[in-house]
Amino acid sequence: MISRVRLWRRWSQNEVALKADMRPQTISEIELGKRMPKSVPKIMKLADALEMPREQLFKWIVNEFEYQDARSAKRREQ
Repeated sequence: MISRVRLWRRWSQNEVALKADMRPQTISEIELGKRMPKSVPKIMKLADALEMPREQLFKWIVNEFEYQDARSAKRREQ
């Protein structure tokens, strides 16, 4: 989702990183699903940097965490 918003706005990862006060590598890892912002202030900064509603980004992150938890639980069952 983050990469779609960023690309739709025609921004680079560097531009978003500067606006969100994050490293470009962090933005890349979030886009690839390797990392999720876990603190409320970071989520708010990222949403503001992307000029998207904070609630929308919070919902996406919660859904992503739930999906990852479900996958982990399924692996443990096997």
